[in-house]
Amino acid sequence: MRFHDHRTVNIPASAYTASMVPAMYDVIRDMQLTPYKGRLREIYLEAKAIELFLMQVGQLDQQEVHSGRPLGLQPGDIDRLQEIKEYITLNYHQPFTIIGLARQAGINQMKLKTGFKELFNTTIFGYLHDIRMKEAKRLLLDERLLVGEVADRIGYQHAHHFTAAFKRKFGVLPRDLRR
Repeated sequence: MRFHDHRTVNIPASAYTASMVPAMYDVIRDMQLTPYKGRLREIYLEAKAIELFLMQVGQLDQQEVHSGRPLGLQPGDIDRLQEIKEYITLNYHQPFTIIGLARQAGINQMKLKTGFKELFNTTIFGYLHDIRMKEAKRLLLDERLLVGEVADRIGYQHAHHFTAAFKRKFGVLPRDLRR
C-alpha cells in the first residue's frame, strides 16, 4: 500500500477523520528512505510510526479543544473551516484570496480569518505558505526538479521570490538543498 495516495486517515471507532498534512508525508518519506538495517531499522520505523500516530492524535486533540465553538463559531462554521483547510491543502498551487475562500466556504471574511486562526493556530496564508514550502522541499529532494520548475509548480510567478521564501523557511537556498 502506498501511503501518499490517501488524503485522509481514519481513526477506528470514531467519526473523526484526520487529514494527511505535509508533515505526515515527510515522515512517510523518511520511513521509505531509511538508511538503517536490521534491528535499528525496526526501531527507527516504529518510532516514525509513533510520530505519525501522534500527529493524528494531535489533530483529534485540536478538534476536541475547539469543540467549545471558539469565537462564537457554530458547528457548521467549524466544518466549513475544515473544508477550506482541506481545499487549500489540495489546491496549494492555486492563487487564493480571502474573499474567494470566504465565498466558497459560505461564511464572512472576518469569521474565516479569525476562525481559521483560532481553530488551526495559524493564518490562512501562513498555512498556505507552510504547505507550499514543504511541497517545494519534497519536489527538490524526491523528484529532483529544477528550482524554476518547483517555483512554478507551487504557485510562484517568479523563481527569485520562491528562492527568498525558501531560504527564510529552511535557512538554505533551494539549489543547495541537494548538496
